[in-house]
Parts: sequence; structure tokens; C-alpha cells
Amino acid sequence: MAYAKWYRAESQAAHDMLQDGKTHAEIALRLNEVFENARTRDKVCDAFRKGSIARALDGNPDTVFERSPHMKVIQKGDSTTVDANRPFSDEEMAEMFGINMDEWAITKRLSNVYGNNFHTKLWWEANELNMLANNWEDFLAEVSKAAPIIRVTEDRDPSDIMYELAMFDAHHGAKGWGPETGEHYDLPISVQRNQDAYTYLISQAPEGTGRILFIVGQDLFHFDTLIQGKGGATAKGTPQDVDTRWQKLFVAVSRMLVTMIQDAANRHGRVDVIVQPGNHDTQTTFYCGEFLDAWFQSDDRVRVDNTPKPRKYVKHGEVTLGFTHGDREKAKDLYGLMTEEVGEVTRWREWHRGHLHQEECSEDGTMRIRTIPALSGKESWHNEQGYRGLPGARGFVWHRRDGLLRQEYFNVPFEETHTHNLGVVLEG
Repeated sequence: MAYAKWYRAESQAAHDMLQDGKTHAEIALRLNEVFENARTRDKVCDAFRKGSIARALDGNPDTVFERSPHMKVIQKGDSTTVDANRPFSDEEMAEMFGINMDEWAITKRLSNVYGNNFHTKLWWEANELNMLANNWEDFLAEVSKAAPIIRVTEDRDPSDIMYELAMFDAHHGAKGWGPETGEHYDLPISVQRNQDAYTYLISQAPEGTGRILFIVGQDLFHFDTLIQGKGGATAKGTPQDVDTRWQKLFVAVSRMLVTMIQDAANRHGRVDVIVQPGNHDTQTTFYCGEFLDAWFQSDDRVRVDNTPKPRKYVKHGEVTLGFTHGDREKAKDLYGLMTEEVGEVTRWREWHRGHLHQEECSEDGTMRIRTIPALSGKESWHNEQGYRGLPGARGFVWHRRDGLLRQEYFNVPFEETHTHNLGVVLEG
């Protein structure tokens, strides 16, 4: 509904005329001559009675907008509009309508000029990115309240332990609608799920652990490229159901990772970050890796491997781990690839890959190939194909001499993955 706000100049004129003994009808007539806002006797009466004029006069002179002739102010639904003899900035519009730009983001802006009249219209939506960013401290507080850190048996030096955080295939940016897929999945849900996985798994790192191995990527993002500036597609161009704009997605996920890596470094002193892109996010994960490398370049506790190699390797004493996404190489070829590319044969050797969204493990007597489960929820394509998996993440406790000591399990709660019952049968 259109309305004309009471600003300082018009309010001051009305106040002065009332002090001079003018009637409400006389004040309305004079205001219309000067400000052309179609004030009636009743509107002037209501403005004095409800305090609109008093509030305009009591406002901070630095933030009160002087009314321009022919101004019309409209607030309708999720949009705000001003028609006036000058354009208005986003900040002025937010100030005028009392909108907190930390809580609301502009999704669209429309500006037109008709002769001497400027039309400015903004559309607003809740700023989920800032809401996520504002929750980082709460997230760290929750981490600090996690379960007590587990101790290593006394015959092993904790500094010989490497703890691997394997949180694969989160597909941040995927969009799942419960009535269609059986569960809701979007950016806030995926970030919260990652935070829950990290909170639990980092709490299971043995006290005094000498090295944290943090795996980034493995379809961290759900899409890599844009389709006509909107929506998204994988690195190969396959269209995807997406939840949000790519800028918002990239910043939210990158900041989440920074927070986790910093916390891991504060706890254990040394963090090695392995960036391993997937088939959905070949470019975007590389950019995220460069972001992390730049962020931690002055922090001696953190090393980032963002090299463009298709396969990455980590050595820890007699342990060699290989990382690949799993969409390119055949499993049977991985056994020979590690020997050829690393050269040195250690006692304990494993490949960790994602892509399949299901947990698997096989071996040939010399090394294991382990497929890590996915953290992501389902979107329409995976649901239509009937692909299923038990979502979760894993932590691995490695000793430089004795190999794998323990595996930690984070499983996404059942009630989060079954928000809708798609198997309901209509009975007659």
C-alpha cells in the first residue's frame, strides 16, 4: 500500500503551523501547496495523534532524509520502492525503510528515469550468508563442548599419530525438496551437517596427536559452472538442481573450512590440507584451495596441497595414503598407480576415494582401496535413479609404525535423512 512518510521538513512545517493556531484542515491545505503530498485533514490529525510527526522531529538529523517534492514511498511484500526527483542508494533505501542490511540482502535492483522523476525499486531476501557467518563463534563454542579427547595407549607416542578427517561428497549447493526426494537438503543444512561431522570427529582425535590430515574437495561443491548466468552444472556441463547463487555458496563454504582448519591447528598444532576436486567441482574446488592457501600462507602450522595433480599422496612413516575422487581410474589400476607414482613401498598403503556415495573396502594383499561415504542429501536426479547410501563421514587414527589403529564413524541422524515418507501406500 502506498504511503507518504513524514520527514523532518514537512513535520517541522506542520508543527510550527499548529503552534501558530492553525487548524488541521488549514495545515493540510498549506502542506499540499508546498510539499504536494496529498495530505488531508484526517491524515494530518492522525500524524499528530499517532506521533508520526513527533518521531520525525526527534530523529537523528544525520540519518533523517529530507523529503523531496513529489516523493512517493512504497513497501509491498519483499520489495521497497521510492519515486522522487533524485535516485536513492541501497543504504539510503535500507535506512528509510528500517531494514538491517546484516540480516537482509538485495536480490534485484530496478532503476528508471522518467523525465525528472527517478524510480528506484529493490527486492530483498533473508541474508543466509551473514547468518551463517555470524554463527561461527557459536559453532566453535559447540566444538569446545564436544566429547573428551581420547587417549592413545601408553606404549605409543601421541606425536606419532596422524588423524585423518575424511568428510567427502558434501555437495554444498545441491537442492533437495522433501516431498520429491524424501529429505530436505540446501546450503544451511549442508553447512550444519559438515559442522556436526567436524565437531564429533575432531573430538575423537587422540590427545597429543602430532598431525591432522584434513581432506578438502571430493565434490565439496555441487556445481562448477553457470547456465545462462543462473542455475548450475557440473564440470562436464550436466545441469544440476541448485540451492543458491555461486558467490554466496563459495564464500560460505570457504569461511566454514577456514574456521575448521584454524580450530584443528589450535588443538593439535599441525594441519596438512589435501585439496582433491571431484567431477562436480573441478574448477571451484581448485579456487577454494587457492583461497585456503592464501589465507594460511603466514601460518606455519598449516600446509595446503592444491597442486593440479589428479591424484595426491601423503606419507606418514610406514603409512602411504593416496587420494582420488574415483570417477576416472578403474579400481584395479589404483594398485599399480601408487607403486609407480610414489616409488617407495611402505608397509601400510591405502587409497581413499569418494564419488560412489557408499562405503566400500577391498584389498589385494598389498594395499586397500577404501570408498568413503557421502555427507550429502539427495536431490531429484539421484533420487530418480534410485541411488542410495548411508550418509556420514569418517576419521582415521594412523600410527607411523603400526598403521591404522582405529576408525571413527559420524553417521547423519536418521530423522535428518527421512523428513518425508515417500513409501506411503494409499489403502482403500
